[in-house]
Amino acid sequence: MQYLDPKKELTASEPRRNRPDRMMPSPAPFLPLEPAPVAASGATFQDFLRILRRHQLKLLAFIGFAVIAAVVVQFTVPKLYEASAMVKIDRRMASIDTAPQSSSAPADDMDPIITTEMELAQSDTVLRPIAERYNLLEVEKQLKGLSATEAQKRREAPIKLNELKIKRPPNTYLIDITYRAHDPKLAADVANAIALSLGQHSNDTSRRTLTETSAAVAQNLAELRAKMEQSDTQLAAFETQLGITDPEQRATVLSARLKDLTADLTSAQSDRAGREATMHQMQLPASLPPQQALAAAQVADSLGAPNQSGISEEVMRLNEALAAFASAKSYYGTAHPEYTRAHEQVLELQSQIISMVKDAAERTKVAYRQSIDRENNLHALVNSTKAELDKMDANATHYDQLREEASNDRKFYSDLSNRARIADINNSFDNDSVRLFASARPPQEHIFPRLIIDLPLALVLASLLGVIAAVISEALDTKLSDADEVASRLQVDVLAVVPDTKRLPPIIGLGASNLLPAETSGRTEKQLARYKEAFSTLRTSVSLSILDSWMKTVQVTSSTAGEGKTSTAARLAVSYAQVGKKVLLLDADMRRPTTHRVFGVSSTPGLSDVLEGDSDYHEAIIATGQPGLFLMPAGPVSRRSSELITLHFASVLAKVSRDFDLVVVDSPPMHGASESAEIAQIADGVIVVVNASKTPGSLVASTVGIVRRARAQLIGIVMNRARGFGDTYSYTYTYDAQIDRESIPVTQG
Repeated sequence: MQYLDPKKELTASEPRRNRPDRMMPSPAPFLPLEPAPVAASGATFQDFLRILRRHQLKLLAFIGFAVIAAVVVQFTVPKLYEASAMVKIDRRMASIDTAPQSSSAPADDMDPIITTEMELAQSDTVLRPIAERYNLLEVEKQLKGLSATEAQKRREAPIKLNELKIKRPPNTYLIDITYRAHDPKLAADVANAIALSLGQHSNDTSRRTLTETSAAVAQNLAELRAKMEQSDTQLAAFETQLGITDPEQRATVLSARLKDLTADLTSAQSDRAGREATMHQMQLPASLPPQQALAAAQVADSLGAPNQSGISEEVMRLNEALAAFASAKSYYGTAHPEYTRAHEQVLELQSQIISMVKDAAERTKVAYRQSIDRENNLHALVNSTKAELDKMDANATHYDQLREEASNDRKFYSDLSNRARIADINNSFDNDSVRLFASARPPQEHIFPRLIIDLPLALVLASLLGVIAAVISEALDTKLSDADEVASRLQVDVLAVVPDTKRLPPIIGLGASNLLPAETSGRTEKQLARYKEAFSTLRTSVSLSILDSWMKTVQVTSSTAGEGKTSTAARLAVSYAQVGKKVLLLDADMRRPTTHRVFGVSSTPGLSDVLEGDSDYHEAIIATGQPGLFLMPAGPVSRRSSELITLHFASVLAKVSRDFDLVVVDSPPMHGASESAEIAQIADGVIVVVNASKTPGSLVASTVGIVRRARAQLIGIVMNRARGFGDTYSYTYTYDAQIDRESIPVTQG
């Protein structure tokens, strides 16, 4: 064991980042405390091409498998044949009716008719006889795997043929009945049988409907004939009851008589009113003064009372007597005989007139009574005639109804009889509406499989499905397995991409190509060259990153355990030692130290002893088998690792960095160990190792965010265990193996 001899020491209180003789890089800008998100960018055509390149082997394999499967299917799958029978739907009906009829159904009526026939062609009534005749359930393997009970239930269920297709050519009255089978003759026979079964079923249904209709019409005819005879009997009985042939003539006579009686009644009413007025005017008291008697006589004379001529004469004589009495009165005195004679003559005439007026009044009353009697008689005659006329009108109406019913019954019976005869004649003609127009023939060419169709289809579908699967898998894949993707999404440099290998070569023997270990003898030299070249690339990338910032301490960490940070740190240190640098590999993982196992040395004394103050730092530094490479193990496992790193690690790192060109610090993962962020603050630069085939992108983004929040200098990311490295990052210029073994010397530190 070889130890370093320290020349100078720094105190523990001297900060690592405040050394005046070092040119320190400016700290990274402060970021929020949440994890750094993966940068989102819109998908481009270049991204699509990258996905295709990444999955090109899988795509080609899938397409090749699909093409081979199409060829295999062509020669192994039984051939499938298709036969079609054509059925014509015809609505023309033979008819000898005198009324003009349409020779076919309207165009808008044919669509539902044809649709109905297509549904009937797939019904159990049509299909069951054919399915039982050709045993189609077994042919189509619908009973395969069923028990006897289940098979019997399936046979009793409605028949559905999977290989049957019913379609209608556009703008035609035709139906194509197509059936597919492995036997071409069976396919043709089944298609023809279904077409014939459909025609027979539809036509038999039409004939049965017509027969049932004819029977119903015959029954209706018998009932109508009986009703017609009953109507004729009722009409004859009613005519006999009336005693006339036509009751309308009797009604006309009664109407004329009623009109005359009404006129006579009106006249009688007028006469009765006049006599009533005369009677009221001649109602005189028993004793009348001469003046009233004369006035009554004048009234009777003016009213035309009976015997008015006698009253008029007496009135004239009375007027003459009054004139003579007035003359005698003016010449003679009341005692004069002339006066007396004239006065007596006046009184006598007045008495006669009063007697005549009373007699006329009595006769007026008698005439009034007679006019009333005549009016009443006429009124009774009018009422009786009117009642008789109303009765006659009712009889005439009833008679008209009976006669119209009888006429309608006779007409309806005659029309229905004619139509029944025409229907019987039409039924004697061939009125099949569904006919087999073109029989199916056994086909010569099979429809499936067909290589000329299946091969391009398989090629196109396999390509399409493969591309879709690649895009979907890429979208669901959260791992950052592509260097360009990591750089663009995380805005971090990718220092190197280390390919995935099943068994790694030894750490120390990696640089000597002539020292291939036994366990790698089966691996090709090209794969080993790629693996070595990856760490050479990592060394170059780190050198370029630290050139301007004078970094001497580099932390190597990861997101979680098992991502290869220890092997990466060791191989980076070996790579620098091989080019003549004096390198210290410092194991700062005091929780799970592994570096001492890699180099096969003891873990004590180590870093934890130095931080605890139990050992000096130069006592913990061990020389390895690689010239220029030294190791400080982690020492005993310490539960105070976070505390020790915070308190003393800066001073220890400052001391060891003075004696070496580069210090590579193997630190714990960022997630789960708080001291890793403390180390990032102290070290000059940080390298994050990512398991490219496993670690999710969100976890890597979170790790990058932790480093940036610690204000550390993030040098970049190493993508470890990258799969498909040989396809995506292939080398076109390789070493000659013989020259490499014989002429390349091993670099000494």
